[in-house]
Amino acid sequence: MGQQASFVSFTGNIGKLTFYKNKDGFMVREKGGVTKERIMNDPKYARTRENMREFAEAASAVKLLKNSIRPAIISSTDSRLHRRLQHAMVKVVKSDPVHTRGERKVTEGNWDLLKGLQLNAGANLTSVLKKHVVITNTGETLAISLPAFHPASYLMAPSGTTNYRIYLMGGAIDLELADFNLEKVESEMLSVRASSPELTLELNKAPLEFNHRVFVLGIEFFQTVNGEEFPMNDSGYNAGTIILTEKIVTP
Repeated sequence: MGQQASFVSFTGNIGKLTFYKNKDGFMVREKGGVTKERIMNDPKYARTRENMREFAEAASAVKLLKNSIRPAIISSTDSRLHRRLQHAMVKVVKSDPVHTRGERKVTEGNWDLLKGLQLNAGANLTSVLKKHVVITNTGETLAISLPAFHPASYLMAPSGTTNYRIYLMGGAIDLELADFNLEKVESEMLSVRASSPELTLELNKAPLEFNHRVFVLGIEFFQTVNGEEFPMNDSGYNAGTIILTEKIVTP
C-alpha cells in the first residue's frame, strides 16, 4: 500500500491498481487476493461460505433490531454500536441448537446473549444512574422502579443540564416478515436540582406484535431555555442498555 504523491489525487481503478481515500489521505494499492467466484464455488472455501451465510443472517436481524429501538439509538449511541450489535447477534446465530453450521438461524438462538449490551459504550447506564433499579417482569407488562434520590449524589449529568428523563422501551421484530414495532413509556421531565421522587414506569407488552423482543432502559439529558427543552449537545452522557429479551414461542 502506498500514498499518492501527485498534485492531482483521485479514486478509482487503473489496470491492477486501486486508488482510494482513507483517514490518512489518498492511497494506492495493487489488486489481489482470492476471486469472488472461487470463494463461492471452491470446496476449499466451504467454511468461508458458511460464515458468510450466518453473518448475513445476523446482519438482517441487526437491521430490524436497530429500527425497532430507533428512538433509543438516536438518543444514546456511539460510532461502534453497529459493530457491537453485529458481534452479539453472530453469537446468537451460533447458539442455534437446531440447524447445522452455515444454516443456523437467529430465531433459534439464545437472545439472552444480547442482555447487558450498552447502546453508548462511553456511558454505561449503571455509571450514569447510580441507583439500583428494580425490574418486575410479568407476561403482560415490564416495570422498573427507582427509589427517591438526589441527582447531585446519584446522577452523572453533563455540564449545563437542567432536566433529565428516564424511559423504558420495547422493540419487537419478525425476521420472516421483515417487520418491527415498538412501544415506549417515559417519565416526566425531572430537575437535576431537586430530589427525584420514587419512580415507576410500566410498559404494556400487548402492542408488541412479534415474537422476538428486546427491552431498553435509558436516560437522556436536557437543558431548559426560555421554557423550552433542548437535548444536550453532549449526548455522550445519554445511556441505554438492553435489560431484557424475550422469545415468544407460539404453539
